[in-house]
Amino acid sequence: MNPVTITFLMLLFLESFILSFSTRILNLICIQSERQALLRFKQDLKDPSNRLAAWTKDGDCCKWDRIVCSNVTGHVIKLHLKSSNCEAPERSKLGGKLNPSQLDLKYLTYLDLSNNDFRETQIPTWYWNFSSNLYYMNISYNQFQGKITDLLTMIHPSVVIDLSSNDFRVQCLVSSNVTGIDLSKYSMSGSSSHFFCYKVNEPKKLEILSIGNNLLSGEIPEIGNSHYWQ
Repeated sequence: MNPVTITFLMLLFLESFILSFSTRILNLICIQSERQALLRFKQDLKDPSNRLAAWTKDGDCCKWDRIVCSNVTGHVIKLHLKSSNCEAPERSKLGGKLNPSQLDLKYLTYLDLSNNDFRETQIPTWYWNFSSNLYYMNISYNQFQGKITDLLTMIHPSVVIDLSSNDFRVQCLVSSNVTGIDLSKYSMSGSSSHFFCYKVNEPKKLEILSIGNNLLSGEIPEIGNSHYWQ
């Protein structure tokens, strides 16, 4: 068999392999356990405008609104549940309770639940134990209540968190795993120093901290290369 024929056959094989692999990717459907987790999450939400109407037990969650799946594995990696001001007036925002089924989304990297209406909803302690793949969490402008004392337990290598415009009680919050955090518009009072919970000689990853529009007093301790929004 001459070299030209061999090369031609190799190219045909390669093309066939790529086509087969691409077809498998395009035919990926969501993981059943993750679909069930999303349905349990939806079950405890108030959704007066039926924004999540496409989330049904027989559906492919990778095709649902506001869900992004990996095009390689089929795992859910992003939840876009933010309500924009033009999209959802106050009466149509998501609310209700937070179901721990969210923790079953082991590959989640991005969670945006901002600008909804969870007034009088206590933030559960398990909420700070998301997947170690998570790098962005935004639950701002929700009127959540409760304590935040558990960010020290977060196992994420680095995470950016927006907690602004809620009604949390904060104690010993900013740990070594957090690279950016927004705590503005909280009406927090007291000394600012007690929010920083680093251990001696512990590496510090914090780069951005927003604590504007609060009632804090005292100096902010030096934390490496951090930048502050006042």
